Amino acid sequence: SFIMFESNMAGKVRSMSYSQLVGRVLGEKCSVLLEVILVVYCFGTCTGYIIVISKAIESICQTFAIALPSENFPMVLTALVALPLACFRDLSSLAMSSLFAVCSMLYVSFAITLRGVQNGQLYSGETRLINVDSGFFSSMSLIFFAYNCHSNIFSIYGALEYP
Repeated sequence: SFIMFESNMAGKVRSMSYSQLVGRVLGEKCSVLLEVILVVYCFGTCTGYIIVISKAIESICQTFAIALPSENFPMVLTALVALPLACFRDLSSLAMSSLFAVCSMLYVSFAITLRGVQNGQLYSGETRLINVDSGFFSSMSLIFFAYNCHSNIFSIYGALEYP
């Protein structure tokens, strides 16, 4: 896979960041271009997270009939909570939020599984590999957004502690 290729290449050229790897393999001009691309990419990722979380807050508030002070309140709230988390210099500072994230994922997985087998019935309809319709492109953007881990591999690798 591409992530394995990146880690093997980083070990060969002894680099601990994505920019160093590109700089040593492709040259300084490509390294600068990569920095610009990563800034735009990370800004887009943060914006995407804020939008997704604020939409989830809106739907939760609608479900429980909670009135919001304004239409933009969930987005501002999400940004205010996420901003301090984005300012940490070290990944170990996110240990408690990572634990919360894992617990949340387990809860969501359990809720989806419970909902799927509710009333003793499983979905038995037709499942198609690709369904090209009006929601295809919004689905593809979500899939691409979900696989954005490759640019974080070096910071995670650098934060690992060996016994």
